Amino acid sequence: MYEEQDCYDKAIQLFGTRVSMICAMEMAKKLDAETAYSNIKYELKALKKVRKLYNKNKNCDEECQ
Repeated sequence: MYEEQDCYDKAIQLFGTRVSMICAMEMAKKLDAETAYSNIKYELKALKKVRKLYNKNKNCDEECQ
């Protein structure tokens, strides 16, 4: 199941991991709330970029890296 992941699936998984790490750092007072928000916003922009590439050509493994 997981070995058949495409670029978009990998990007979603990476987004979830990074957001949970940012949230954990904010809860541990390693980041302030505004920095955590801006980091999550940046991660969402990156995910949207991958989604656009995926919708454009359905095979974005080269650009996903």
